[in-house]
Amino acid sequence: MRSRLYLSLEEKTHAELTEWAEQQGRPVTNLATWLVEQALHKAKQTGEYVPGLKQGKTTINILDIQRLADQLDIPSDKMLEAIKAIKLEVTNGH
Repeated sequence: MRSRLYLSLEEKTHAELTEWAEQQGRPVTNLATWLVEQALHKAKQTGEYVPGLKQGKTTINILDIQRLADQLDIPSDKMLEAIKAIKLEVTNGH
């Protein structure tokens, strides 16, 4: 199921997005959706966005650490060290 999102763009940004979509022969909304999905994927890979981690949260599940380590292609123990360094408490998922 798809959710709708309404956003406002600067006129120049909208014009450039429209031109880009036309060059690719697809609707502007299709290109915008693809761009958002790409940005979200990149943010997960770089650790800029960690699914399930809430602002102000002080704990993280060990399974989330393992999943993030896999996404970033780094050893889980190194990820665990980094998590502890930023003072997040690690839980076993219960």
